[in-house]
Amino acid sequence: MSLFMLILRVITIVITAICTFITVLRLTQMSKRLVSSERTLCIASFLISSCFLGTAGAESIFAFQVVRTSTSISYFLLPISWDILNVGTPIVMVMASSQLRKHVFGTFKRSRSNSRVDEGTVVTGF
Repeated sequence: MSLFMLILRVITIVITAICTFITVLRLTQMSKRLVSSERTLCIASFLISSCFLGTAGAESIFAFQVVRTSTSISYFLLPISWDILNVGTPIVMVMASSQLRKHVFGTFKRSRSNSRVDEGTVVTGF
Protein backbone atom coordinates (compact mmCIF):
# COMPACT_ATOMS: atom_id res chain seq x y z
CA MET A 1 0.00 0.00 0.00
CA SER A 2 2.83 2.41 0.82
CA LEU A 3 4.51 1.67 -2.51
CA PHE A 4 1.23 2.40 -4.31
CA MET A 5 0.84 5.72 -2.47
CA LEU A 6 4.47 6.57 -3.21
CA ILE A 7 3.89 5.98 -6.92
CA LEU A 8 0.84 8.26 -6.80
CA ARG A 9 2.84 10.97 -5.01
CA VAL A 10 5.69 10.73 -7.54
CA ILE A 11 3.22 11.08 -10.42
CA THR A 12 1.72 14.12 -8.66
CA ILE A 13 5.15 15.65 -8.18
CA VAL A 14 6.01 15.15 -11.84
CA ILE A 15 2.72 16.73 -12.98
CA THR A 16 3.22 19.66 -10.57
CA ALA A 17 6.81 20.18 -11.79
CA ILE A 18 5.75 20.13 -15.45
CA CYS A 19 2.88 22.58 -14.85
CA THR A 20 5.12 24.89 -12.81
CA PHE A 21 7.78 24.84 -15.53
CA ILE A 22 5.22 25.65 -18.25
CA THR A 23 3.71 28.44 -16.14
CA VAL A 24 7.08 30.04 -15.42
CA LEU A 25 8.08 29.70 -19.09
CA ARG A 26 4.86 31.38 -20.23
CA LEU A 27 5.23 34.15 -17.65
CA THR A 28 8.75 34.96 -18.82
CA GLN A 29 7.55 35.17 -22.44
CA MET A 30 4.84 37.71 -21.68
CA SER A 31 5.44 41.19 -23.08
CA LYS A 32 4.23 43.01 -19.97
CA ARG A 33 5.50 41.12 -16.95
CA LEU A 34 4.02 41.32 -13.49
CA VAL A 35 7.00 40.69 -11.22
CA SER A 36 5.08 40.42 -7.95
CA SER A 37 2.56 37.97 -9.43
CA GLU A 38 5.35 35.85 -10.87
CA ARG A 39 7.16 35.79 -7.55
CA THR A 40 4.02 34.86 -5.62
CA LEU A 41 3.16 32.11 -8.11
CA CYS A 42 6.67 30.64 -7.97
CA ILE A 43 6.76 30.68 -4.16
CA ALA A 44 3.31 29.07 -3.93
CA SER A 45 4.28 26.37 -6.44
CA PHE A 46 7.50 25.68 -4.56
CA LEU A 47 5.72 25.38 -1.21
CA ILE A 48 3.04 23.06 -2.60
CA SER A 49 5.71 20.91 -4.27
CA SER A 50 7.58 20.80 -0.95
CA CYS A 51 4.45 19.48 0.77
CA PHE A 52 4.21 16.70 -1.83
CA LEU A 53 7.94 15.92 -1.55
CA GLY A 54 7.70 15.62 2.23
CA THR A 55 4.81 13.20 1.95
CA ALA A 56 6.59 11.19 -0.75
CA GLY A 57 9.70 11.01 1.45
CA ALA A 58 7.70 9.77 4.44
CA GLU A 59 5.93 7.19 2.29
CA SER A 60 9.23 6.00 0.83
CA ILE A 61 10.37 5.16 4.37
CA PHE A 62 7.50 2.70 4.61
CA ALA A 63 7.71 1.47 1.01
CA PHE A 64 11.41 0.65 1.07
CA GLN A 65 11.62 -0.05 4.81
CA VAL A 66 14.48 2.38 5.36
CA VAL A 67 13.63 2.59 9.05
CA ARG A 68 12.50 -0.42 11.02
CA THR A 69 8.77 -0.47 11.34
CA SER A 70 9.10 -1.14 15.05
CA THR A 71 10.46 2.37 15.69
CA SER A 72 7.98 5.04 16.66
CA ILE A 73 9.47 7.71 14.37
CA SER A 74 8.16 5.95 11.27
CA TYR A 75 4.63 5.89 12.69
CA PHE A 76 4.96 9.57 13.53
CA LEU A 77 6.27 10.82 10.17
CA LEU A 78 3.63 9.47 7.81
CA PRO A 79 0.49 10.91 9.49
CA ILE A 80 2.26 14.21 10.14
CA SER A 81 3.33 14.42 6.47
CA TRP A 82 -0.26 13.76 5.36
CA ASP A 83 -1.50 16.49 7.70
CA ILE A 84 1.09 18.93 6.38
CA LEU A 85 0.05 18.11 2.82
CA ASN A 86 -3.69 18.38 3.47
CA VAL A 87 -3.51 21.52 5.61
CA GLY A 88 -0.44 23.14 4.06
CA THR A 89 -1.79 23.38 0.52
CA PRO A 90 -4.88 25.46 1.41
CA ILE A 91 -2.77 27.63 3.71
CA VAL A 92 -0.38 28.36 0.83
CA MET A 93 -3.34 29.24 -1.41
CA VAL A 94 -4.83 31.59 1.19
CA MET A 95 -1.46 33.24 1.79
CA ALA A 96 -0.82 33.69 -1.95
CA SER A 97 -4.18 35.18 -2.97
CA SER A 98 -5.43 38.39 -1.43
CA GLN A 99 -8.90 37.90 -2.95
CA LEU A 100 -9.20 34.45 -1.40
CA ARG A 101 -7.89 35.80 1.92
CA LYS A 102 -10.58 38.51 1.93
CA HIS A 103 -13.26 35.98 1.07
CA VAL A 104 -12.20 33.40 3.67
CA PHE A 105 -11.63 35.79 6.57
CA GLY A 106 -14.57 38.08 5.73
CA THR A 107 -12.88 41.47 5.73
CA PHE A 108 -15.76 43.08 3.89
CA LYS A 109 -17.27 46.37 5.02
CA ARG A 110 -20.79 45.92 6.30
CA SER A 111 -23.43 48.41 5.32
CA ARG A 112 -25.86 49.85 7.84
CA SER A 113 -29.42 48.67 7.71
CA ASN A 114 -32.24 51.09 6.95
CA SER A 115 -34.57 49.34 9.42
CA ARG A 116 -35.97 51.02 12.51
CA VAL A 117 -38.50 50.08 15.13
CA ASP A 118 -41.45 52.47 15.35
CA GLU A 119 -43.87 51.77 18.23
CA GLY A 120 -43.65 48.02 18.01
CA THR A 121 -43.75 47.79 14.22
CA VAL A 122 -40.76 47.34 11.97
CA VAL A 123 -40.36 49.89 9.20
CA THR A 124 -37.89 49.03 6.49
CA GLY A 125 -36.60 51.65 4.08
CA PHE A 126 -35.83 50.67 0.49
